[in-house]
Amino acid sequence: MFRLFRIILYFRLIGNCIALDPEIIELEDHLFYGMISLFLILFSGFCSGATQGLLSIDQITIEVKLRKWASRILSVIQEHHLLLSTLLVANSLANESLPIFIKKSTGDWIALLISVILVVLFGEIFPSAIMTGKHQLSIASFITPYIQFLISILYLICYPLSLILDKVLGTKCKRYHLEYIRQLMEICKQQDVIKPEELKIIVSVMELRNKYVINYIKPLHNVCYIQQDEPFCKRLIRRLKVKEYSMIPIIENNCVIGLFKSKDLITLDESNYGQLVVELVKVYQPLIISGDTTMLDLLLMFQKYKTNIAFAISQELQGMITLRDLFNEILDDVYLDEDVHGTVRIESASQQQSIQTIY
Repeated sequence: MFRLFRIILYFRLIGNCIALDPEIIELEDHLFYGMISLFLILFSGFCSGATQGLLSIDQITIEVKLRKWASRILSVIQEHHLLLSTLLVANSLANESLPIFIKKSTGDWIALLISVILVVLFGEIFPSAIMTGKHQLSIASFITPYIQFLISILYLICYPLSLILDKVLGTKCKRYHLEYIRQLMEICKQQDVIKPEELKIIVSVMELRNKYVINYIKPLHNVCYIQQDEPFCKRLIRRLKVKEYSMIPIIENNCVIGLFKSKDLITLDESNYGQLVVELVKVYQPLIISGDTTMLDLLLMFQKYKTNIAFAISQELQGMITLRDLFNEILDDVYLDEDVHGTVRIESASQQQSIQTIY
């Protein structure tokens, strides 16, 4: 709008300038003012194109396609308001100076007409088209050092302006959010870039950050566990064989002591009857988490600590959650696993048949 307003203003002034004649100057002066005018129009085009080109590039595009030059370009682009102020001030100085030097070789009205045409064509349209074309990123990486030099020259003028803009408009704009990415994935699915099943898993993983462990734990009364002072006996072996759990918690007074592998216990013989279980097996350190932990954080903890069982505490022990429960949320389905702890292993006869077919 600012460019259009200035063009209209120029043409309104033409009627008042027609009667003026050009100054009588030497040929050398014509060449001198012509060279300055050429420099100004090229500089104006440079600033205008850089404004369109650099400010229309987004950070992710640079990091993906220009990793080699990403740090140099981002150092300029991240100072958004300083870059914007510098380019606009420099562009305005060039455009406002251009008619003054053209006027030295022509009449006032011709100077205004020529400057308008040059600014529109070579100072706006062509540079913007080039800088936003298919070579946008390579040109941006090439001109970045010159932009940094220009910023250093106009720093005293433009830095205060950028501070005001930062204060009024803010420094950061969150351009990407979960809903935006989800819609982008939907477009990728429509264009057959990803499959519907892949989209479902991606979206489910992204939504884990908004789901909390406390809503998905198995209550303690549904968890198969033993007491710390429980002895090894035939009844315990029979119970473990029926339940078919691979990991058994050791809980005492609402406190998790540890975990052990059931196979370590089943391989023992009758000579160990009567001894405490905790003395016969290797006890593993339990993963204790807060009830307000997100499911995404839990997934990262499972990966970090190389485990698949965690116990949620909110003032007291609330229950247990496994990697299987996490996968259920991601896949939105119930699948077969070694540990079920209070959940139904097979939901229907058709599922049983399909699993037998697989194995």
